[in-house]
Amino acid sequence: MQELVLEFGAPDVGRLQVAVESSELRDIEQELALGRAHDVRLVILREGSVALVKRPGSPEHACELPSGAIHPEESFVDGAARAALAQTGRVVSIDDYLLQLHASFEHGGSALKWTTHVMLANPAGDDVASPDPSLVESTEWRDWDGIRDIVIPALDAAGTAPLRYQARMFELLSGSKGVQQKSRS
Repeated sequence: MQELVLEFGAPDVGRLQVAVESSELRDIEQELALGRAHDVRLVILREGSVALVKRPGSPEHACELPSGAIHPEESFVDGAARAALAQTGRVVSIDDYLLQLHASFEHGGSALKWTTHVMLANPAGDDVASPDPSLVESTEWRDWDGIRDIVIPALDAAGTAPLRYQARMFELLSGSKGVQQKSRS
């Protein structure tokens, strides 16, 4: 991810250990077998609020940051912008590299490594499309208090490792001075 550091500067770095069920570990193994060991998540800010997506079948208020994979033929920034458009219907500009989160997903003595790159984005205009309904049930905007008080408890209550991982990511981001400053500007 040297490309991102050169363009935006070094992000905050976090580490998490996440207990997973055997089926969740198999899902991660499938991604790794495809040559994918990372994803990108986007903190899309508008007037102090963050764009969130609710996946089909997720419990009420169990929202996540828009996310996606970077295709081999595209730059990281282009892939992040493509993911934002697919999941929010918004064209965005990628403005900063906020967090590089190294996770160890663990079950029964096995541990799989994964990295999430969290980028700051800002809407570059009005909505231009509808989110892909196979990826997103709904979108909403929440401030950091709403994320802390409503979204994180809903993610934790959902009981799945991917949603608990998202809750811990929100906690790391909401405690970041850089994110808070950018949310207020």
